[in-house]
Amino acid sequence: MILRTSKRLNELKLGGRRLNYVGANALIGTLRKTSTLTSLILSDYRLDIESSKEVVDALNKNNTLTSLKLYYNQLGSEFWKAFANFFSKNTSIFCLDLSSNKLAFDGVKMLADSICKNKTSTSLNLNNNQLGLKEGKVFLTTLCQNTTLTYLNLGRNNLDSEAGKMLSDTLLKNNCTLVSLDLENNQLGSEGGKAIADAICKNYTLTSLNLCKNQLGPEVGKAIADALCKNITLTSLDLGNNQLGPEGGKAIADALCENSTLTSLDLCSNAFGREVNALRRYIHADLHSGNVLQNEDISSIHSYISDLGLSKKYYENNLEDNIYGVMPYVAPEVLSGQTFTAAADIYGFGVIMSEMSTGQRPFDGYEFDLGLAIKICKGLRPEFAPGTPNCYVELAKQCMNSNPQNRPDAENIYYKLEEWNECMENLDIDNEIKKQFLEADKIIKILPIILPKHSDSIYTSKIINTQRISDAIND
Repeated sequence: MILRTSKRLNELKLGGRRLNYVGANALIGTLRKTSTLTSLILSDYRLDIESSKEVVDALNKNNTLTSLKLYYNQLGSEFWKAFANFFSKNTSIFCLDLSSNKLAFDGVKMLADSICKNKTSTSLNLNNNQLGLKEGKVFLTTLCQNTTLTYLNLGRNNLDSEAGKMLSDTLLKNNCTLVSLDLENNQLGSEGGKAIADAICKNYTLTSLNLCKNQLGPEVGKAIADALCKNITLTSLDLGNNQLGPEGGKAIADALCENSTLTSLDLCSNAFGREVNALRRYIHADLHSGNVLQNEDISSIHSYISDLGLSKKYYENNLEDNIYGVMPYVAPEVLSGQTFTAAADIYGFGVIMSEMSTGQRPFDGYEFDLGLAIKICKGLRPEFAPGTPNCYVELAKQCMNSNPQNRPDAENIYYKLEEWNECMENLDIDNEIKKQFLEADKIIKILPIILPKHSDSIYTSKIINTQRISDAIND
């Protein structure tokens, strides 16, 4: 009763238990009476046939919901029949999440028919529904006729290479609305991957594509590299865990020089090989904490370097009187007019390490002007929080060494971080490094947060006149 009469409630989340007769009635009453509810999340429920029909009937009478999420539910064919009829006529729901429902063929077919008729929904999530080739064909045929979907998640199904080819045809010939497509872990393989790569060459709507964990292989890596040279819309691409190998990695690395749109690229776990990692030949040229993105899943937090707009091959760098960056993260040799190198990126990483230690942005007590630039060139560096492990401080200071030749390369940093990670995760290891990190975790909880001290501290990239800095240092 409280839910029905609430004048403020706009999101309702129910999950993790069997919805009995009383509970179903309460939900149904809420849907029919509410005038504010815009989002409903119903997860891990087992609705009986009668309750299913009543819930759908209530949805029919509701005209405020814009987001409906029904995931991890055991919903039978009677529910899907009623739901498909409802959804085909619905004009309010923009976002529909039906992930992890083990949709059978009949359910997919009924849902597909409703999507053909629906003229409102822009986002559909069918992740982890055990959709095979048979179900995939039905749904992809539907996609040709839909004119509203912009976001589609088909991740963690079993579409395989044939569905990959069908999807390619859909993206090339019929669908002109999809902006984001998630195909993670669908066993697309080499043939399906090549078909998708061909679609990327000619598609002009997709901006985000996830092909993670599809066993694509080196040849698809080359095909996608070719597509990246031609595509002008993709800004985010996930190719993680695809066995692209050294050849695929090199091809994609070369393609980055010609592509001008990608801002996020995931190439994790592709066996590029230590000695053939083509990406070593590239520099970011604007590495700061604002360009490090984090994505948190169930078990861990993943960090990604973004904003590749200034990235380039090391030999394509030119001496200029101006650079583009955030002053505290720019290496001293670059501030004084020398070329950007991979070592300059390492310097920026060292500054980020200091920022992670203190929880404060570097040099927030300074105006980002000629005076600060001169001090950095003469050796001023960010500080570290009390209790920061000695090995951490030592590595960060090596990264910020005034001499670029004395800075570690990315590979050495990677293996050092892996060594620390192994030390922390292995219960059998008990050494000084582990003790220092564990002690630091305790100290960081009581460190004071210091507010920025200078209003002119701007932590976004802007043009810096290196000629002026160089002249001031030499005077």
